Amino acid sequence: MEMRKHKIGVIGLVLALLVLVPGVAVGSHPPPCYSCALGDANEDGVINVLDITTTELMAAGLRPPTFAADVNRDAKINDTDIALVIDLVANQ
Repeated sequence: MEMRKHKIGVIGLVLALLVLVPGVAVGSHPPPCYSCALGDANEDGVINVLDITTTELMAAGLRPPTFAADVNRDAKINDTDIALVIDLVANQ
């Protein structure tokens, strides 16, 4: 019984950290911007070079992530999302 309490405590702590600590985990997002297009990382309504820079900052943990920056929907902002935003900008 004691081991089970310990596991539940650890799981609760991890979940709390995902919600409370800003970082690159999608769990730390503010409420999603449903009107923002995927790739519009700065949520200004336009997908451009600023979104590439914003996604890079989010991947590095220097800026809080946005729902629109997680282009491939894998719950992480990383190099794959940066490449996908670059493709979106280049193919407009």
